[in-house]
Amino acid sequence: MCNQSFENKRIEFSKQIEISPHISIKTHDSISVDQLFDHYYSVGFIYPEKKERIDPFIKLIKSNWKAAWQMGKDIAWTLVFEDKNTGRTGTVTLWRTTNNSWFAQHLTSSGCPVGVCSVLLESQAQAILGNYKSGQNWYCPLNSYAKKIYGSIVSSIGDNYSSCDLFHYLDMDFFTRIPHTNNVEIVRVRNDNHYNIFEFAQKNRGRIYAEAEELNDSDIELITLDNLYKQVGLRRKRYIWMAFLKGSDKPKGAIIVYRGPLGMNFSWLENRCDLIIDKSLDEDNLETITYALVKQAIEAYKNETLNIKYPLTYFTIVADESSARFLKFIGARQTREYHQSIWLDEGFKAWSRHIKKIYARVIEKYSKEKTHNKKSTKKRQ
Repeated sequence: MCNQSFENKRIEFSKQIEISPHISIKTHDSISVDQLFDHYYSVGFIYPEKKERIDPFIKLIKSNWKAAWQMGKDIAWTLVFEDKNTGRTGTVTLWRTTNNSWFAQHLTSSGCPVGVCSVLLESQAQAILGNYKSGQNWYCPLNSYAKKIYGSIVSSIGDNYSSCDLFHYLDMDFFTRIPHTNNVEIVRVRNDNHYNIFEFAQKNRGRIYAEAEELNDSDIELITLDNLYKQVGLRRKRYIWMAFLKGSDKPKGAIIVYRGPLGMNFSWLENRCDLIIDKSLDEDNLETITYALVKQAIEAYKNETLNIKYPLTYFTIVADESSARFLKFIGARQTREYHQSIWLDEGFKAWSRHIKKIYARVIEKYSKEKTHNKKSTKKRQ
């Protein structure tokens, strides 16, 4: 759970990182979900393709956001900045994806770089004070602004505490005919038997990913987090299956299925599947393991006992290039590529320095303005 004295500390910390006296930062308490979404449309954050994707489910999505906001920084919160001189505004939203990690998304602005800088620093400050263990952001390679902020973190923080990897993002229909496999054994990973999922993920997707997704945590099924979401009528679960070739005791693949309130992320990343395959597999076994795991994953979306409204007829898979090839062969549609940018708590302060470095000229400009205004005030006195 987050630190209970979080709110009081937040105000004090904000004063320490203040860049401009003209910028005020507020939480989502200052706006409604409808106002936030109106802002998304007005600044072009919800562009035509995204609008087509989410509009059929917009009522459910807004309902999920309203519920999540009730828990504030325990589940989801939005920070809003406003430039008092120009009226320009912007936002960033954060939500808890695992027991101790958060997801940063939806960085928007109607124009005001110093406001963007301030709200980014404030979001990281809140993560520090909330005792979170990692943060992550997903962005498309064509998003140059996000790439500048989140894509360059490894050069600033170092690869001991951060990573930024590219994956294929695919949609697969539930009724897809997936080839049958005979020589694969699938096992469910649970809190009482992890089947070395952390070691496997670390080897094949990297230590930063494995730690950030808390695959070494005792509550690997996210039962504690689910109980938190339940308090406002939502759910958050994680299902993991691992694949073994029959006759072998070494895992060759894993699929990690996240379930949550639809639309917490507009690309459905809250309900994604992470497909991880042993890099040493030959082509035949790679194909077999891929199909066996994806077929198993569908069960996580058919579990009616979860009470998660999921009106989609497809699910999303995040995979590397090798697995994506086979998924496309059976009809999966690749809609985009995504970079997953991750930073661990040991790199939180370095992340803040990274942001200040990116906005150094903006900070310098406003510092000069502040100094000039103070001198002008003294002269008038």
